Amino acid sequence: EYIVRNTIRKNVLTPGLGFFPIVADSYSYGDYTSYEKGYKKYYSNLALQTVPASALASFIGIESYGRFQYYFIFLKLVNGLLFASVLLGFLYLWCKKNNLQLFWPVPLLLASGSGFVFFSQNLYFVPGFMFLPAIVVAYSIYVKGKINPVLVFVGGVLYFLSGYEFATVFALVSAFSAFVFSNGSFSHKFKKTTMVFGLIVLAFITTLLIHVGLCIIETGLSAADASSNVFSALSKRTASVTGVARPLTLAFYNVMTYRWSLPGFSILNTWTVLSEINIIILMIGSLLIRFNYMDWNELAIYVFGFAGYASWYIFAYQHMMWHDMYDWYVFALTLGLAFTMLFTLYFNKAVVYLISRVGAKV
Repeated sequence: EYIVRNTIRKNVLTPGLGFFPIVADSYSYGDYTSYEKGYKKYYSNLALQTVPASALASFIGIESYGRFQYYFIFLKLVNGLLFASVLLGFLYLWCKKNNLQLFWPVPLLLASGSGFVFFSQNLYFVPGFMFLPAIVVAYSIYVKGKINPVLVFVGGVLYFLSGYEFATVFALVSAFSAFVFSNGSFSHKFKKTTMVFGLIVLAFITTLLIHVGLCIIETGLSAADASSNVFSALSKRTASVTGVARPLTLAFYNVMTYRWSLPGFSILNTWTVLSEINIIILMIGSLLIRFNYMDWNELAIYVFGFAGYASWYIFAYQHMMWHDMYDWYVFALTLGLAFTMLFTLYFNKAVVYLISRVGAKV
C-alpha cells in the first residue's frame, strides 16, 4: 500500500511527468513513511488507480502529510464500498436467478470474510474491479438476455490497469459468471464461458501493450528494452522458487498448515467462526453428499472454488508463497465465495423443505 500512498503524495506535492508508481529507497530498511530520500519508478505494475486518486487530491487542495492521512482513509472507504456494492450486486442477481428468497446469509458471510475485510482496506488493490466483468455478465444475461462483450472487455482492461495480481482468479470468476447465469444446454453455457474467458485474455494482452507503450513514452527506451523493464520480475514470480518452500516438500506443507489454520470467516479478530481448513473440509463433504443430485450450476460452484484457489498457486507459485497474506485474499475470492453461495443455496433449500413438511402436517 505504501507504493500507492507515496506515489499519490509525490504526484501532488512534487509533480512531474510519468505514469508509473514509485518505490522509495527507504523501503529497503523498513521506512515506508515517505519518498523524500529518493525513489525509483516501479515498472512491473501500472497501478493506475493512483492517477485519479492524485487528480482528486490536487483538485481538493491537499498539501500536507497530515491531510493525506485522512485522504487515504477516505480512499479506503470508497474502495470498500465499491467492492461491497459490486460483489453484493453479483450475488443478489445470482439469488434472484435461482429464486432464493432468503438473501441475508450473503452479506453476513461476506462481511465476516477475513480476506475480503483485509484486502478491501489495502489501496494497492481495487478489489471491486475483480468482480466488474462478473457483474456485467450477470446483469447482461439476467436483465438484457445477452452478454455485452465491449463492457466485459473494458472491465478486464480496468482490472489489469490496476494490477496483474491474481489474473487467473480474475479470468475464472468472470468466466464462472457466464456459466452460472447462462441458460440452456451445457454446450451453450460452455460457449458463453469460453467467450468471456477469451475477452479477459484479450483484455490482458491489450493492457500489456498499453503498459509497454507507456514505458516507451516515459523512458524513451526501445520496445525490446521497455518490455524487458516491464517484465523484469515475471520469471522470478511465475517460474522460480526463489526464497520460498519448494512445492510438495515438508516446508510447503508446514506453510499451508499455517495458512489453512487462519480465519476464513470471523466476527471479531479474536473469534474465528470457521478457519480455512474448516471450509475446505465442509465443501469436500457437501460435494460428496450432493454429487449425485446437483445440476451443472451447482457443480460449477465447487469447480470454480477449488480450481480458482489452486490456479494462482500453480501459475504464480513463488509470488503466492512469498506473500502470506495473498492466500487470505485468493481464498476469500474463490473457496470463500463458493462457500457463501453454497451455504445460501442449501440454507434456502432447507427452509423450503421444512416449510413444506410443516405445511403437509398442518
